[in-house]
Amino acid sequence: MSDIKSPLVSTAVATDSPPQYDASAHTSAPPPAAAAAPRPFRPLPPLDLPVLNTLRNQRTILASSSPRRRQLLAQIGLTNLEILASNHPEDLPKSAYTTAWEYCVATASAKALATYQAALNDAAKGDPGLVIAADTIVVGNSGEIMEKPRSERQHIEMLKALRDGGRVGQGGTDHAMVEAAARQVESMGLGTGMRGEGNVRSVPVAGPTGRSSRTDRGGWHKVYTAVSVCAPLASARDPGYVLETIVEDTSVKFAGDISDADILAYVRTREGADKAGGYGIQGIGALFVDRIDGSYDNVVGLPLRPTIKLVEKVLSIANDEGAEDGVGRSLYDDLLDDDDEADPLNGEDFEKM
Repeated sequence: MSDIKSPLVSTAVATDSPPQYDASAHTSAPPPAAAAAPRPFRPLPPLDLPVLNTLRNQRTILASSSPRRRQLLAQIGLTNLEILASNHPEDLPKSAYTTAWEYCVATASAKALATYQAALNDAAKGDPGLVIAADTIVVGNSGEIMEKPRSERQHIEMLKALRDGGRVGQGGTDHAMVEAAARQVESMGLGTGMRGEGNVRSVPVAGPTGRSSRTDRGGWHKVYTAVSVCAPLASARDPGYVLETIVEDTSVKFAGDISDADILAYVRTREGADKAGGYGIQGIGALFVDRIDGSYDNVVGLPLRPTIKLVEKVLSIANDEGAEDGVGRSLYDDLLDDDDEADPLNGEDFEKM
């Protein structure tokens, strides 16, 4: 047995560096496998319906500059519409109409005919195949027709009326707060303000259960959209075109806990400045809406399914060589022949201005 003892600690000179926590940084790892290239997005094929194919292959005109209506039609594949906004002034006297929806029908029909005539006069583009026009109004709890606000003051009062079930310019349950908010808007240099005027009244608008909104916190109101479709008659019979109109209505309930500060903040965004009733349900204005009963896209400005069904009807009549005289009559013409037509608000006529 050797007397030479081996040292407990090796005296050999270390040739390698000690391990480190980030040792992986000093080792060459194989390069990661290349990620598979994402598949290119393939758009969905267009909805293959005969009525939509017909509209795509002819001169189809939307008589509105509303981006919301254009977007609604684009989502069902009608992306190549010609936009020709109606030049018909929206100044029909409300006092000349018995009901709010009759007024809406008259405005939409006038827009469609004015645009159809303008398209006929543009010979370079050829004859129009079909014109779609629409008019949307909001009818408050008291039956007041609310179109686009004309000032910041009126905008505030309009939203307050929708919340409280009152009338624009006459206040709801808290008119003093409207005045205070309006003065605050004016102090910010946002406008001098203007009171509501030229209002039409009716019976209170009821919610879907038939109960007046005055028994429930937050106000119900109605949104009416009249859609008019006009197309040339293949038979060329008098009057040379077919015009049909429908009206859709949706009940909308504003939340009762909307504060005056909420209303002022919304008015300052200007989102609702160009919209009937002063709010947009498809945007920030959705925060004011508690619930709706009926079509959502009708509130946005164009009820899609009823519109397409109406287009199908008009195209069918327009292409019928045996069509009888008078097919160019609209729903509004029929209304003039029947003064006893019921008011969809509550089955009663509303008072004139």
